[in-house]
Amino acid sequence: KKQAEAARLEEEEAVRRKQVEAAREMEQEVMSRRQVEVEALRKWQIESTRLQREEDEKRKKEIARKREAEAAFNALIEDHAEKKRAEAEAARRRAKADAALKKREEEAKARRKREEQLRWQRAEATRKQEDEAKRLREAQRAKEQADHLRRLENARGSLEEEPQPFELMSVAAASSRKDEEVRKRQEAERRAANLEAQEVAARARLAAAAQKVAAQKEAAQREAQRRAAKEKQRAKERAAQEAMAQAAEEPMVPEHAVRPSPRPQADIAPKKRQGGSEDGAIERLGKS
Repeated sequence: KKQAEAARLEEEEAVRRKQVEAAREMEQEVMSRRQVEVEALRKWQIESTRLQREEDEKRKKEIARKREAEAAFNALIEDHAEKKRAEAEAARRRAKADAALKKREEEAKARRKREEQLRWQRAEATRKQEDEAKRLREAQRAKEQADHLRRLENARGSLEEEPQPFELMSVAAASSRKDEEVRKRQEAERRAANLEAQEVAARARLAAAAQKVAAQKEAAQREAQRRAAKEKQRAKERAAQEAMAQAAEEPMVPEHAVRPSPRPQADIAPKKRQGGSEDGAIERLGKS
């Protein structure tokens, strides 16, 4: 019995050892499997982290590329807008210069017309003065002729009062000659009176024409001075308005905005007009 009990215990011990060994092997297998799973999970996490990092880097690069493209597109649009503004400004200045040139030409044409009209008025006044002087000379000559005829009539009358041998002449012939002489003397006196009246009227007309010419000349000078002052004031107002408009048209760029490097403005800079300023031209017009 003891041997059987010992054999049985020995067999149970062997079974128990086998079970323990099997349990130990199973636990090692589970541990190794868990370690493999943990290693796989760690590798998956590392790979996932790497992929996420690569995705983030790719996304950042894409965002940076989009921003650069957008900045380049905005710079291109700004450059195009700047070019259009420069062209519009150049066109506006050209139109303004053309308008100013046309206005100066019209003013010069009007000034030449006024000067021509003033010269014509002066020539007309001179011609009238010469005509009046000619009439005065003719009146003086007619008056001298009338005085000469009057002196001749007086001398002939004094000779008629002296005794002359008129025995052969008839009484009718003597009477008719005397009547003719009286008529001629009256006609000469009437002509002399008319010439004196014409001389007085001519002097009056000459004085009136001289006063009219002087008044026209003074009025023309006052008008020229008034127009020169008015043009000078308009030029000052236009200059002030242009300065205000140019200041208002300048683009306001915020300090934080990133703008492309400014282009040279030499191409769009307005050319300086030749011939002096408008004030100088207006002053010369006033002096003329």
